[in-house]
Amino acid sequence: MIELRNVTMSYGQDSAEPVLRDMNLQVDRGELVLLCGESSCGKTSLLRLLNGVARYFFDARISGEVLLDSQPIINAEAHDIAQTVGSVFQNPKSQFFNLDTDSEIAFGLENAGVPNPALRDRVEETIDEVGIRALAGRSIFKMSGGQKQQVAIAGAYALGPEVFVLDEPSANLDHQATVYLAGLLRKLKSQGKALLVCEHRLSYLSDLADRYVVLDAGAVAGVYCADEFRALSPQRRHAMGLRALDLAEATRCRARPVGHREAPPAIETTGLTVSFRDRTVLSNVSLRLAPGEVVGLIGDNGAGKTTLLRALCGLQKAGAGAFALQGRPVRQRDLRGRVFLVMQDVNAQLFGETLAEECAIGLRHPSRPDIDRVLERLGLLELRDRHPLSLSGGQKQRAALASGLCSARGVLVLDEPTSGLDRESMVAMSGLVLTAAAA
Repeated sequence: MIELRNVTMSYGQDSAEPVLRDMNLQVDRGELVLLCGESSCGKTSLLRLLNGVARYFFDARISGEVLLDSQPIINAEAHDIAQTVGSVFQNPKSQFFNLDTDSEIAFGLENAGVPNPALRDRVEETIDEVGIRALAGRSIFKMSGGQKQQVAIAGAYALGPEVFVLDEPSANLDHQATVYLAGLLRKLKSQGKALLVCEHRLSYLSDLADRYVVLDAGAVAGVYCADEFRALSPQRRHAMGLRALDLAEATRCRARPVGHREAPPAIETTGLTVSFRDRTVLSNVSLRLAPGEVVGLIGDNGAGKTTLLRALCGLQKAGAGAFALQGRPVRQRDLRGRVFLVMQDVNAQLFGETLAEECAIGLRHPSRPDIDRVLERLGLLELRDRHPLSLSGGQKQRAALASGLCSARGVLVLDEPTSGLDRESMVAMSGLVLTAAAA
């Protein structure tokens, strides 16, 4: 169904460094192939190649053959490719064109010329089959990142393509939604669809993936059937930069004492209430964070996690509630310069012309050695002169964290900070967060 023969691809000028090198790959009907590897290894670029985005939106230079159902597609029109290839992007917001769920699901059908009432029937079928009835008719802007991800999957599913390419589809999903996603992928496999899934989270696909393709610097570093991949030791997979295949492999950290508990709280809120028009998202929430404390905020998609973090940063207006820093009452708007937020969608907070400039934003006396030290810990030092928005998704995530660590603010809050990160980057992030908490 999908076949790549000696494909090499670069972005922009002919002299640009290839992002894919001499790529050979085949995905058959009813097969799920899992693309994995360290951040910036070429996974997203490969998916862009297959759905036509690389050529039409990134000015890609492509050599070799790319076949879908034995037909060459390198020079095919984007709307023709879309009839066969359903795409779910790493950032679901980048593929939305409408303001509400139903219109977004119907968008592809409308462009394909599906008439009413068949179009409306198909939208309803999709909502039920993908399991997002609770999101029907909702505003896209009032959804959490995980809920948007589910809508993006539904939009791709509605057209009934024969090929699905999914870029980290579980990145923003809670456990229940991830289990449902696995069930949906199993259903698509049983229907004979060809599935190419790019993921860092391997565990939920451990009994679904037929083959694992490991990429390194744009080239295929290894191809393993499911049994061969499972037979690899955890140490071998970790050396490839891959996360745990089984969550039982995950390292359990010992609880550590929290310092400075007797000191005034670094930040505190009491009676916090936040509403969006007719919906109350947070009701009478109280939270107290001690200096040096690392707190994990958990809950289902749509539970209010992001809203709480934004309120603590002064970015989401509270309907009621009080705030304090170091035990002193403050107005909510005064939190904006005292609390640093690493957003779920880091594209919304990267403004510098270079990564080094990004880390220096807001600093009165930026120190290059200090900035370089943080970048080195996150594996970004060689990219210090790159534009932040030219980085891969995982690199952008680390860039936003680097900016937060360099900001020297007393409180750092992170919204889904491991989304899009490979194992090595996750370990580095964990170490930096603990170091920052102990400082």
